[in-house]
Amino acid sequence: MFSAMWHNFYNSVVRDVTPAIKGGIIFGLAILGLICVLFALLPSKKHKEKSDFVQNWFLLFLGFFFIILDIIYVCL
Repeated sequence: MFSAMWHNFYNSVVRDVTPAIKGGIIFGLAILGLICVLFALLPSKKHKEKSDFVQNWFLLFLGFFFIILDIIYVCL
């Protein structure tokens, strides 16, 4: 059952997608990941001291997740 669900998902999202839509997905994931990393590293207005390099760890890991997902999608 899970194998059939995976093959249906893979065929509809990776194999049967036009190159323009695939490029849009790749571009969107890359921009989303870079924006998350950028906002994670920018100092916020609440924290005046610049002692912490990373301001938001959740956004940093979410950005890395999107970038890794983008690389995997490109390789498929």
